[in-house]
Amino acid sequence: VPKPRHGDATNLYVGSLHPSVTDADLAQRFGAFGTIVSAKVMLNIHTGESRGMGFVKFDKKESAIAALQALHRATVNGQRILV
Repeated sequence: VPKPRHGDATNLYVGSLHPSVTDADLAQRFGAFGTIVSAKVMLNIHTGESRGMGFVKFDKKESAIAALQALHRATVNGQRILV
């Protein structure tokens, strides 16, 4: 069972994102586990295209842990994500 890494346990790294995933997609998918403070897909500063990773920040550690355990290796937009 995955556990939060060092640092802020309310802020989750999300990797292996399909290029079509947006901030809103992240917020919608992770929002089922608690209140989202922010959800951001990292973009290439030159092209504006997704870098295939993002961050989702929750208001509570417990919500972040629940999302991490439920969504690690889940399929989003046809691609398996890593949380």
